[in-house]
Amino acid sequence: MTTKWVMVGPRWLLAVVLIMSAAVARGAEAGVRSEPLALPIATVRAVAAPARTFAATVRARYEVGVAFQTSGRLLARTVEAGASVKKGAVLARLDTRDLEAALDAAKAQAQQAKTQWQLAQNERKRVAALFAKGFVGEQQWDRAKASEQAAFEAMQAAEAQVRSARLMVAHAELKAPQDGVVLSWLAEPGQVVAAGQPVVQMALGAERELEVALPESFAHHPPKEGTAESPSGARFPVVWREQDGALDPLSRTVRARYRFAASLPEDNALVLGAVWRLTLPFAEADAQRVWQVPAAALDERGSGARVWRVAPDGQVTPVPVTVVHYGRHDAVVAGSLQEGERIVSGGTHRLVPGVSVVEAR
Repeated sequence: MTTKWVMVGPRWLLAVVLIMSAAVARGAEAGVRSEPLALPIATVRAVAAPARTFAATVRARYEVGVAFQTSGRLLARTVEAGASVKKGAVLARLDTRDLEAALDAAKAQAQQAKTQWQLAQNERKRVAALFAKGFVGEQQWDRAKASEQAAFEAMQAAEAQVRSARLMVAHAELKAPQDGVVLSWLAEPGQVVAAGQPVVQMALGAERELEVALPESFAHHPPKEGTAESPSGARFPVVWREQDGALDPLSRTVRARYRFAASLPEDNALVLGAVWRLTLPFAEADAQRVWQVPAAALDERGSGARVWRVAPDGQVTPVPVTVVHYGRHDAVVAGSLQEGERIVSGGTHRLVPGVSVVEAR
């Protein structure tokens, strides 16, 4: 059997391309103008401004790392974590053998400098007597005075070294800067610590606050007021004080602190580390109304959440929304919606702008 090849001219090839393009165009037009999709439809309903409850931890208003002002080997810790201490109480001690040796060396240098100053002083007196009688020149007299002054300044410098070495010995005892509570130890006995390296974490003073991890939706506009509830059920008003400037990269939350609006509550649960309930209004609800929609109505495709509004003629358009609360079957959102509007409540993954829908029966 012989295969015959048919040569197609340019005109025939152009005709085939035009026919195929027309067919594709008719197919695309038919896809846009296809029959309406039968999908569930729900009605948007306005709800009262919601609130959310978080677990908050009691923290001290001031928490600092206390450090030695000199380096050395940690010899002993005199208090344990959790202890309440007064201002000036000794918390830990360094091994002072090296420091005392440095002090002895500084004292010896100071004594030597004092002896040199006394010799220079005697020399200046001797030259002064000779200069008065004309036995020495003015240059030698000036040299004697300069030598005495230099010896005197060297003695002062050596004495300053003694005072500094004595302070280093005194700084070998770590003392509490204020009344407070020892939270945790950051160094163990036998460990060599540097000057300025925190070795103990302390909560200073009696002022207490609540620390809470807020979700990303609260980061830009955190609630300024809220209500704190202790484990015993007592409730106290709180006020926002501060928060971190960036989200935690892992949890995507921001650390915030709330202070008690009035005086500190006299509650047995107001101890460091105790867990309280903190109820806060949603930040989005402060600026605009919020709406309740079925959870299945949320379309998470693209750069953010959205719902699909159904027009009277059945065509759908996307409406960006901010989710402020997820429920079991519903969600509370903020966005450009209106009471009573119809939205698609399921199968949103099938929707694109311009598609028409009818309510599924």
